[in-house]
Amino acid sequence: MTPVWLLGVILAGFFQAPTDGVSAEQDLVEREYMYSDQLAEATHDNLKKRKMFINCGPIPAIKNGDFVSHGKTVHYSCKHGFRMVGSADIVCTRYGRWSLLTPHCERFACGPVPLIEHGICHISGHSAVFSCNAGYRLVGRATIECKAGLWESTFPCCQSVGCGLIPGIDNGKFLRKGNKVVYSCNHGFVLLGEPQILCLSSGHWNYGPPHCQQLIIGPKGDKGNMGTSGPKGFKGIPGMVGSKGFPGLQGLPGPKGIQGDPGLPGFQGMKGDIGLTGPKGNPGDNGMIGLTGRKGMPGQMGLPGRKGDPGFMGPPGDMGIQGPIGPPGPDVILLISAFSVKLEKSFPPCGLPILFTEVLYNEQGDYNVGTGLFTCRIPGVYYFSLYCEVYSTNAYIEIMVNNRPVVKSFQTYDKHYEMLAAGIIVKLSAGDTVCAMAKDNFNGITAQSIFNGLLIMGC
Repeated sequence: MTPVWLLGVILAGFFQAPTDGVSAEQDLVEREYMYSDQLAEATHDNLKKRKMFINCGPIPAIKNGDFVSHGKTVHYSCKHGFRMVGSADIVCTRYGRWSLLTPHCERFACGPVPLIEHGICHISGHSAVFSCNAGYRLVGRATIECKAGLWESTFPCCQSVGCGLIPGIDNGKFLRKGNKVVYSCNHGFVLLGEPQILCLSSGHWNYGPPHCQQLIIGPKGDKGNMGTSGPKGFKGIPGMVGSKGFPGLQGLPGPKGIQGDPGLPGFQGMKGDIGLTGPKGNPGDNGMIGLTGRKGMPGQMGLPGRKGDPGFMGPPGDMGIQGPIGPPGPDVILLISAFSVKLEKSFPPCGLPILFTEVLYNEQGDYNVGTGLFTCRIPGVYYFSLYCEVYSTNAYIEIMVNNRPVVKSFQTYDKHYEMLAAGIIVKLSAGDTVCAMAKDNFNGITAQSIFNGLLIMGC
């Protein structure tokens, strides 16, 4: 049902004469309203607050801009990078209509104008007009045109205008606030002249400095005559919009409406869930003992029972006769190939097989300490490992098979001893060679480095 107050506002709008209602000169008011197409389902959430004129309705909003109101006038402004198309000011007339069409904000074809420090920029048509704050002067062109989508010149800037040293005063002091200087006198002195001076854009002070005159207090004089009344002051600016008033008293209840037609019967509801099982009842009393029945027929034979447990172990039997001696087995050939060698001199040359000349184990002689090469004598699967102490510089060591790198290991030096390790399992044929080699001038390994090789399985 439509609220009584809203219905009154609607009727007052229909029957109000253009010149007899509340005039457009009244300030904006805060008013609650509802959209007409939402009246059928009005709730508290449908109420909205919006500034509006009583005669002209809500103030039209614009995209990429904002507005402020002054009395019956609404002033629009655009965001940075947009320019105003149309009049920036519209007025609510006494006839309940806006004086002009609502303007709109159009993106500037030449892109946004950068903000200048200590100054402002005003967009007029396709021109950007710059000006500086007091105490600053404009360096560059004051007006720049937008032509063919580009600004025709670079943008100006605002530079501070110096007026020289601040003039001092005797028996007083001064305080600088931006481009202003404020003077005051010591106790017992009175200030004569302008209390503050301003540094103009021309580089000069707008006034000379004041001076402090000593205050001589004489005897109190007679009371003077009352002066004539001064002229009437200017009309003050409208005050701020007051806070929302208290809600009015509740209106009288309206007459009872006519009873509506009965509604259509609703759909049959869904079947309810099965209820919980009730508690178990108490057992009933035992019945009387019946007569003994006659003997029944024999039943069918049952299934076989489970297997019984195993019996106890019997005594051991007699020892048998010794069998004949078997034929001799095949001869066993032990295949061995292994070495373990140590570096005697630190920092070996790069690009050549490293000569590990201190022999720890090399009984088969498969490792040549003169060439640094291991030559495969027994075809099979071998394991090779390398353990190096790194010092003074980085180390980059490769294990080579037939002069081809199969394992690469790199270790950086960081002001203390480091450890480099590498290992590989590889299948070799007779005559294949294996060695260790330093690469790319990274040979920072010491005499504590060891190279090992071992035959795992012959093939």
